[in-house]
Amino acid sequence: MQRLVRLAKVIEQLGPIKGERSLQKLIYLFDSQNNQLGYSFLWKTYGPVSFELQQDIAELRALGLVTSTRNSGITVYDVPVDLSKVAPFWTRKLAECEFDQKSTRIIKHLLKIDRRQDPLFLEVIASLDFLEKRSSPDPVTSLRRRVGNRFSMDFIKDSQSQWHQGLS
Repeated sequence: MQRLVRLAKVIEQLGPIKGERSLQKLIYLFDSQNNQLGYSFLWKTYGPVSFELQQDIAELRALGLVTSTRNSGITVYDVPVDLSKVAPFWTRKLAECEFDQKSTRIIKHLLKIDRRQDPLFLEVIASLDFLEKRSSPDPVTSLRRRVGNRFSMDFIKDSQSQWHQGLS
């Protein structure tokens, strides 16, 4: 239950989030920096993905804590402004949920990144972080081996640099 509330709070802070791929990458990056949510991620075609996260999003949608709307073929995830249709228990839990200073700093950094409106940027930094944390001696080379030439070396290195600069 606590994880669901925290996830809804992260989506509320970052929302609206355009596309499932961006949602997965943003939650991965948030969780990889402070393990507040505890999701397990696997490597898939477009980088780290969590099936647990997909299940929790479906549950939050069923509870009314997260909405998903289609806009130009892209699903947009958000926490509704009007929570009057949500059970008071969940509304209260969401209002009571607060993040520590580190989590708040990470959310601010992710907001800055997401504002670039470039899901490929999120894919690259989440993938590099995922590979780096799994003891890849050279995550850039490892990423290139996994995805081929989908991304230029300049784009990869620029993305990596911007992600790390914002975390310092």
